[in-house]
Amino acid sequence: MKERTSGKEFVAVVVVVSTVAVLLAPHIEREQAKQRAIEADWIREQIEAERAYEREAEAERRRWELNEVELAEIAYATEMEKLNYYNDPDIPDEVEEAARKYGEAYGLAPEFLEAVAYAESRYDPEAINGGCVGLMQVAPVWHWDRMERLGVDDDELMTVEGSMAVAAGYLRELFDTYDDPYWVLMTYNGDSNAEAFRNGTAAPSDYALRITEMAARLTKIHEEGGSGQ
Repeated sequence: MKERTSGKEFVAVVVVVSTVAVLLAPHIEREQAKQRAIEADWIREQIEAERAYEREAEAERRRWELNEVELAEIAYATEMEKLNYYNDPDIPDEVEEAARKYGEAYGLAPEFLEAVAYAESRYDPEAINGGCVGLMQVAPVWHWDRMERLGVDDDELMTVEGSMAVAAGYLRELFDTYDDPYWVLMTYNGDSNAEAFRNGTAAPSDYALRITEMAARLTKIHEEGGSGQ
């Protein structure tokens, strides 16, 4: 009697379980389908993120790496524009030409680059101050990767052309980070108060003020075709 009752109960349980399984099957399938969809979306997002990163990296590389064709085009444009530029007797011709060329390449005012060159080295391409060298006082230890991208070696960094190329690229990068000439110059000069200035808790440095004032003065002189610094 007990065994027969247990058998009936077992059958009943089986029936109930089977019924529940049948009823739950569509729900389980839906949940599994949702999970597969979520996983598929996640995989697509990862693939797209990786592709986006690769596109961004390639765009960044192309942005800073001037190839021979681009340099030739810039050189030609610079030659054509010389007729429209005032030749400042107080600035060496080679410095003026480099400032125009790389100002055009990186979207910087030539006068801004000329003012930085004057502040850094008094237009001396062979100036050395500790680990900083050349016209724009570039530190190879910090800018070796940029030098490598631009094809500028240690010897070329001691030329007007090489120094201006590396410095202009770095200045452009700083402007793209935070578009304020005072912060850019303070950062370029390694001023520890640069971030405090950016946060509004420090004033511009004398270095930054001198360069921006000189750049403004040079711009006015060149536009008017006058002379003197």
